[in-house]
Order: sequence, then C-alpha cells, then structure tokens
Amino acid sequence: MNQVNQLQSKTISYIRFPLIVLIVYIHNQGMGTPLSDISISWINFSGIDAYNLLRLVINGVIAKVAVPSFFILSGYLFFFGKTSFSRETWLTALKKRFWTLFVPFVLWNIIAACFACVANTSINLDVISIFLNNGNPSGWTDIFGKQHNFYFPLNVPLWYIRDLIILCIISPLIFCSIKYVPKVFGLFLFFLAVTAYNFDLLGINYNSLIFFGIGAYLGIYKIDILSFAQRYKLPFLISTIVLGVFFVYFRSLRSSLYWINNPFFISFPFFISFFFSLLVLIATSLERGRIRLHPLLVKSVFFVFALHNMPYFMAFPLPWLKLFPNSTLVFVGAYLLTPIIKISLCLLLYILLDKLSPKINGLLSGNRSK
Repeated sequence: MNQVNQLQSKTISYIRFPLIVLIVYIHNQGMGTPLSDISISWINFSGIDAYNLLRLVINGVIAKVAVPSFFILSGYLFFFGKTSFSRETWLTALKKRFWTLFVPFVLWNIIAACFACVANTSINLDVISIFLNNGNPSGWTDIFGKQHNFYFPLNVPLWYIRDLIILCIISPLIFCSIKYVPKVFGLFLFFLAVTAYNFDLLGINYNSLIFFGIGAYLGIYKIDILSFAQRYKLPFLISTIVLGVFFVYFRSLRSSLYWINNPFFISFPFFISFFFSLLVLIATSLERGRIRLHPLLVKSVFFVFALHNMPYFMAFPLPWLKLFPNSTLVFVGAYLLTPIIKISLCLLLYILLDKLSPKINGLLSGNRSK
C-alpha cells in the first residue's frame, strides 16, 4: 500500500467518529423551541436568536452531512476494487455484512425493546414494530405532489443499518447499472434528487440510494476519493461556505418552498462539498501530526451510534440540567454539553463491556472491537 492509500485509509478510519458526533447532535436538539419551528429575527437579533442560530447551524445544516457521508463511504468501500461482481463475490460480501450489519442490527433493536418494555410495561411490541415500522414516520411530498412516509426501527438511528443491508442485497443490480449503463444510472439518481420521488420500498429510500450510489460509482471506477478531494479542494471549500450560508439563511426563514427544501438545489451539493472538504481537512491534519488516530475512537463508533439514542435511555438532556433556571446561557450550555456527556458515557460503557465480555462487545460492535 503506497503512502497516498495509507493516508486515505487513515482518513476514512478517522472521519467516522466526527460524523458520529454530528449524529448525536442531530438527536439532541436542545431545549426551547423545536428546531423545526425555529425562525431567526435578523432585524431584532437577540440572545435567544443567537442560541437558535447555533442549533440551526449545527443541527439543521452541518450535522445533516453525517448520514449522507456514511452512505458515500459505505458504497465506496463495498465496491472498491471489485472489477467484476460474480455470485461468489456477492455472497462473500453479504457473509461479511451479516456479522458487521445484520447481527448488531437485530441485537440492538432487541435491547431497545427490553428498555421500552421496562419503561412501559403495557407496551405491545411485535417483530414488525421492533425492526421495521415503529410508527411516527417522517414524511415529505415529492415534486409530483405525492406523499411519502419513512419508517424507523425501534432503535431509530439504525434505519441507516437497515437501509444499508437492503442496498447490499441489491448490490449486483447497482454494480451492473454503474458498470454498463453509468449515464443512465447517473440520470436516474439525478431524477431522484430533483424530484424527491421515492419507491416506498423497505430499505430503498431515495436519499440512501443516491449517496450509496455515488460512493459505489467512485469505488467501482477505483477513484481515490482523497486525491479527488485534494485536487478540487478549493472549489469544494468555496462551495461549502457559499452553500452553507444560503442553507442556513433559508432554513432560518422556515421557508416551505420546495426548491429550498429539496436536497438537489442547496443541501445536496452542500453535503457533497462538505464531505470532501472534511476529508481534506482531516487528511492534512493527520499528515502534519496535528491529530492522531486513537484506536478507541475507531473501534467504538458503531457502539456509540447504536447506544446514544436508545429509547428511554440517554434520550433526553440529563436531569441535572433541568435544575438550572431558564436562560440563554443555560440553553447553550445544555445544548453543547449534553451530546458530549452522552458520548463519554457510551465510551465508558464500551470500555467496561470490552473488559467484561469482549465477545459480546464484538457482536454488538459488528466485530469492530477486534
């Protein structure tokens, strides 16, 4: 492995933890007005507006990059180096994902069901509600006016794992489309991005397919994503800043305009630019020795991801925060510190479980603790 590939490998390993931190922030939106109802008074800007703007920038814009980035990386790593996609290649890949995706997906949702039953003894859970369809779907309307719903498993963040499992299962179709009709596949993804159309099939959400497909394309054609990011780092950086400003501004107005909310027009290119800009930033910092790759942060990513939003467990700001009087300063402190405290507790539990039972920890972490 040459020096460039080593740096890319280290960068991909390192980037996962910052992305997990962003995901924890997504699920901890702070006290006060719900994020979806926030509007910033730019003319009479006050302390509470500054607090809401902080949440909007982190939760409503920057943190939204995390899941698309994970799908890009998953698609890239799944297909990289595969010059063909035989039945044996497919089955070998699925066998590996059985332990890294399917087993922890099942185990963590069972654990979530146990927590839910303890917290509410009258709750009635079945297989469908635990793994596939836990009610309270998020919804959107596509450009054709059709309403779509998106359902979550009981352990809500694991919808990403569920979708990834399905995408791996249909990976031969994705490979053939990219390998033999790349322009058609590209137009297909473009259509989904512009229209927000969804097939409403389990695990084939249009957003998941778009970003996994982008990563798959880069992997199948063996494009070094770090070299690509470094080659166009200035355009990516400028796009990230400009699009980020537009993204924040329009979100602050609570605009309901389709062209603002749809991923293609602002958020979609912002996600791509931010992802590649972050790659360059991390790679440069690693190369210059400003940051180092800590094994604990690499191995514990899945564990933190699966545990941090467990139903009725670490799901809300810690009780002691509510002892303080309501003020903008308390709101800011609670918002910034709660995810950090939760991540620290997750890491502590990870370390303890790894000491007590490395095998169980390995299963829960998708064998990433080895």
